[in-house]
Amino acid sequence: MPIIRCSDCQLDLSVLEDLTNGEPWQPCPNCGSMNRALSVSDALTVRILELVGTTQRRDGVKKWIRKTLQGMRQDRNGRVVTIERVMDREADYYRELVVYEDDGSIEVDKTHPLTEHYKHHGRVSNRASDEWVRG
Repeated sequence: MPIIRCSDCQLDLSVLEDLTNGEPWQPCPNCGSMNRALSVSDALTVRILELVGTTQRRDGVKKWIRKTLQGMRQDRNGRVVTIERVMDREADYYRELVVYEDDGSIEVDKTHPLTEHYKHHGRVSNRASDEWVRG
């Protein structure tokens, strides 16, 4: 809601005058001026959604031994999800947790050996995060 002030004496007239009633303004009760200053403010919230991934390799070895992915992003429906994923070849371990931020519901909660994880053409897919991680 805008704040209405007398331009001359700075008296707050917001309580006395309404911009929506269509009636002409009355003189300022303090100084008699008809000049007004309107202050309007608005708030903007910016949320940055970010995913951070790591890849661990051994010197001289081409394939990765451990990959992680953590962070937040929007899913295909526009809902924000928190993602935690770990793939570890040496430990034969796969862990993925995808949780919706708005209600805390769990979209994906998987823990199993990496060798049993679904693979297709060297890719591992995740529907909620819509991410592809190359194998």
